[in-house]
Amino acid sequence: MEGSRKKPVMIGVIFVCLSTAGVVTYMTMPEGPGQPRSYLLKCKNPDCGAEYKIGRDEYTGFAREHIDTKTGNPTGIACKKCGKETAYRIVKCEKCGEVFFYHYDGKDFADRCTKCGYSKVEDYWKRKMAQ
Repeated sequence: MEGSRKKPVMIGVIFVCLSTAGVVTYMTMPEGPGQPRSYLLKCKNPDCGAEYKIGRDEYTGFAREHIDTKTGNPTGIACKKCGKETAYRIVKCEKCGEVFFYHYDGKDFADRCTKCGYSKVEDYWKRKMAQ
């Protein structure tokens, strides 16, 4: 690779690696400011639609063991109301109050609001990088 192109490519690779490491660290760090003790789940079964909380440790333990290899997201959790494996994590946007399913697609932050576009994780890293 020619010298004038090598440096920007290396900077880009380093940025992507550090960003990924940062997001993983943020999402898995022990409870602290901004870290929930529990997560909200909603059943996607149209005959159910139950919403309830699940402990953070219980959810992350399940998620680590039940990853959909096609999407990288956890498979459905057995709903506490209907028993079907159709309960998924939901998030309430801190900016506009929209409730949506937490979903990682490999291209954007999993907590990006489907209505206003706000991401708490992105906001955290922007503030952290500005320091």
